[in-house]
Amino acid sequence: HPIRGAYLFHLRERTLDEPAGSVASGTPLSAILLRALGATLAIGGLVWVFACSFLDRRPRTRWVPVLVGTVVGVVGSVVAVGDTWSDSLDVVLATTSGRVGLIATGVAALGLVASWIPRAGQVELALAAATTVAVAAGGHAVSLPPVARSAGLTVAHVLAAVAWATALLWLERRSRTADPEQLRSAVVGLSPWGIGAVAVVAVSGSVLVVDRVSLGELLDATYGRLALVKVALLVV
Repeated sequence: HPIRGAYLFHLRERTLDEPAGSVASGTPLSAILLRALGATLAIGGLVWVFACSFLDRRPRTRWVPVLVGTVVGVVGSVVAVGDTWSDSLDVVLATTSGRVGLIATGVAALGLVASWIPRAGQVELALAAATTVAVAAGGHAVSLPPVARSAGLTVAHVLAAVAWATALLWLERRSRTADPEQLRSAVVGLSPWGIGAVAVVAVSGSVLVVDRVSLGELLDATYGRLALVKVALLVV
């Protein structure tokens, strides 16, 4: 049909004379996997960093997963561009999301250095919080309008999830040494904060999903299916 269909425009590549079905499109699977791995390592590592601080434990390698995760995330962004490494890096640096990813890497590197300095616990906590915000603010958070709402909700979502996971990990470690009365007191003290964190995760996540994916496409879009999986895990 002369009207039906679409055409793709690639950077420095003319594709107007080819229909969308005959040219490469979409983000490479390797880039998607690298970004997912990077986010998992960074956020999981931050949970461990926070938990170590609250448990008064200082393993020297606690920041390594965070730093590796942020680097892998940046590499995933470079791979997504699909050009030479130098040109792809230039493209990534020209985007807000790419610059935020590099900031997250730099702050994580500072956190690694701070973890080797005695009595730098407060500085390390501040760097961990800043890294959490930077990791959360990458990708869709700063690329989908309205940016203020998207970034704010995404940062709140990730911060609440990290706080909740940190509390659970701290409680699990605490249960190994605390007597029943101490454990009961810890559970009672953490419960309101845990419920509040879960509420923030649920509300912010729901608003983001509805904002980015229409209800009719919830099962068709990858973002929507991932959201449903996360809801199922939250319920469990």
